[in-house]
Amino acid sequence: LGKQFIENPPVDLATLYQDMSSSTPLVFILSTGSDPMGAFQRFAKERGYSERVESISLGQGQGPIAEKMIKDALKSGNWVFLQNCHLAVSWMLAMEELIKSFTEPNMSIHESFRLYLSSMPSNTFPVTVLQNSVKVTNEPPKGLRANIRRAFTEMTASFFEENILGKMWRKIIFGICFFHAIIQERKKFGPLGWNICYEFNDSDRECALLNLNLYCQEGRVPWDALTYITGEITYGGRVTDAWDQRCLRTILRRFFSPETLQEGYKYSESALWQHHIGGNVTVRG
Repeated sequence: LGKQFIENPPVDLATLYQDMSSSTPLVFILSTGSDPMGAFQRFAKERGYSERVESISLGQGQGPIAEKMIKDALKSGNWVFLQNCHLAVSWMLAMEELIKSFTEPNMSIHESFRLYLSSMPSNTFPVTVLQNSVKVTNEPPKGLRANIRRAFTEMTASFFEENILGKMWRKIIFGICFFHAIIQERKKFGPLGWNICYEFNDSDRECALLNLNLYCQEGRVPWDALTYITGEITYGGRVTDAWDQRCLRTILRRFFSPETLQEGYKYSESALWQHHIGGNVTVRG
């Protein structure tokens, strides 16, 4: 039938926004390893709303805080993002009643107000909210190619192209994105991939790229510092098994080290993934 039926298209918030309104929220239906927050923040920045976004991760005791946040935003026109609604089971009924009140005739709502929700599939999530909202599934990409493609889709052209390091910068970015895809895909192989299954997600990759940008402002790459931060903190902070940690560091060295900047560097012995002469990266095979 074609790739369009087996590969998940990237989430286009600009298109979804057209279907929203001040009384119609957007619900991200999550799956393991997915995190829409990064894409949401970029979209808010594009719309000029980055300073008017309020977000909260729901859990025990966060319901009343979220409710006040929504009521204030109804008047001010801010955007509100309620993350992980499935963790606030006891507050779901109150949230349902609050969202249902948006459509009441005497309800006054600022026309710029928007409500965003994210939740894992849950029996406790209000059905009426699902029925009267824009819904989108946010699944992690399947396969190395799809994973790397999503990384570059969510990256701005200026971030990738405009850096003092030039071609070196683009190679390093590709290496981090490839590394992220590799450790995600290893989860498919159960204990052969990782002794313990870890919840790596897109925010880990984005954090690694932000750290890279921060440390390379002066036109040099402090490899020792970045390797430690990426391998021991950004990604390694999730890893609890000693052998998994050793495996993670070994994989990282293959994709994130000074050797990767050499012309014609091969990420694998099969040479299916390697650099083009001239600084670009390509997939062969």
